[in-house]
Amino acid sequence: MLKHINEKNERLSQITKVEERNGSCFMKINEEIFNDDGIIYGNINDGTGQMKEVSAPVGFTAAEMDEMNLKRTWFLIDGFLMEGLVVLAAAPNIGKTIFCSQLAYATATGGEFLGKKVKKATALYMDLENSRDETKERFDNMGLDLEGLNNLVFVNMDEGIKNIDDGFTEQLSLYKQRYPDLKLVIVDTLSKIATETFAKKDYYAETRILSGLRKAAKELKIVLLFVHHMSKLQGGNSPYAGIYGSNAFSGSSDVIIALRTTKEGKVELSAAGNRIERIKVECAMRDMTWRLVTKEESEKHLKRKLRATAEYRAVCNAYRLMSKEGILKIMPSELFEYAKGRKDVGWIDTDRKLARWIRLNRDFLQEELHVEIHEKKIEKGKQFIFSPEVDSSLELSNSDDSEVIKEPENESLDAVTILEKRKAAQQKNSGVPESSIPITPLKSDSYCKSAKCDENDQSYWNTQTDALDSMSVPQSTECPDEFKLPFDDNESFGTSLISEEAITSLETGLTDDDLPFN
Repeated sequence: MLKHINEKNERLSQITKVEERNGSCFMKINEEIFNDDGIIYGNINDGTGQMKEVSAPVGFTAAEMDEMNLKRTWFLIDGFLMEGLVVLAAAPNIGKTIFCSQLAYATATGGEFLGKKVKKATALYMDLENSRDETKERFDNMGLDLEGLNNLVFVNMDEGIKNIDDGFTEQLSLYKQRYPDLKLVIVDTLSKIATETFAKKDYYAETRILSGLRKAAKELKIVLLFVHHMSKLQGGNSPYAGIYGSNAFSGSSDVIIALRTTKEGKVELSAAGNRIERIKVECAMRDMTWRLVTKEESEKHLKRKLRATAEYRAVCNAYRLMSKEGILKIMPSELFEYAKGRKDVGWIDTDRKLARWIRLNRDFLQEELHVEIHEKKIEKGKQFIFSPEVDSSLELSNSDDSEVIKEPENESLDAVTILEKRKAAQQKNSGVPESSIPITPLKSDSYCKSAKCDENDQSYWNTQTDALDSMSVPQSTECPDEFKLPFDDNESFGTSLISEEAITSLETGLTDDDLPFN
């Protein structure tokens, strides 16, 4: 037993002994190993007395690498698409095919794609889900001029493209020989040439296949873009979490692109790679063309969508009808009960979802209604408090002798009185004749802030303000409190008197055009 252990230790010692001869590395194992053409060859005792022939790359030192003239990576779109394997993943019906058609056309013409310049080259589009007629119809609908465009090549379904691990890379080599300037190959979609390996979601098997495709793309110096599917039920914080298959797609790709719809209804493009900075932009497809969305356009689109929701209508209606002197205190359950069944509001699932919507869109509501929204815990639960925002424009001057107009604290808000006082203060501070100073409304007098009515008499509140404004009345007639009209920064304020018959003849309820600040 002891003799066997000693023999084993001696063999291990021989395997690990290394000596350097004439600048080359050799391993001393029974037979001398030799160096030839950057490869180390040798025979190693496998521990059973049998000799095994092995080889390994020599590698290179950091000093040698410093003296090398390495070829830079070629980019089709600087900072975005480079030679190698690219995966575009998106949910069904989001517009992947339009995205790829637009990219292929931009490559063939040397145009722009999503605001970036594309280098002109030959593009091969394998449209494997459509026939030739369907492909032509799509490009016609996109308004793309194909006349005389010989460097955009199409291959359609059932035309002989091989499976991904059975002759596909050889076909790529043939296309490169036929079209020497070929720089972009789009495969739409991967599922049309994939094998059962991808259905099994075997990470190691998928990695081997994708690595082989990546190597082929590098050797041919092309951008090989595979269109792949993403689940509609996208989970996780990563934009790439919903890609069908294993994580091999993220690990084996040079660039991975994800198109997905966010909770706000926006389409977000995310891209990541080992030679590009992470990209996350909002884009949209309009008139069958993808383009980037500016921040201003995004905010405008979001506001338009929020104004169309039942939650927005419920909040605006409630604030218009129930607020007293611009202040509304209401619980989510009370707001839900008020909105339930009203045709001018729409369907709201539960009071909890209504409360969550208000919290998520608090800044938007504050801007729309010119109020501050706070949430307070009371004995019955939580309560939202809508109160007028503080307006610094009420202070006309910072000098000591300037008169500052403040809203009355212990009396009802009278917008006309406030404006008259402001005009008088302006005349006093500036010395300008009173007749030359225009009366301008105060920003703090928000929507319906100056209006008053009996909380049990809802008819006055449901009248349409546009119709009221259009009626001509004697300006000398004093306006009762219950008929005071709302106004904002861009409207002049006047007093009006209207009969109950005229009010009841107007259409009640709110529509899109009647909501404040549309």
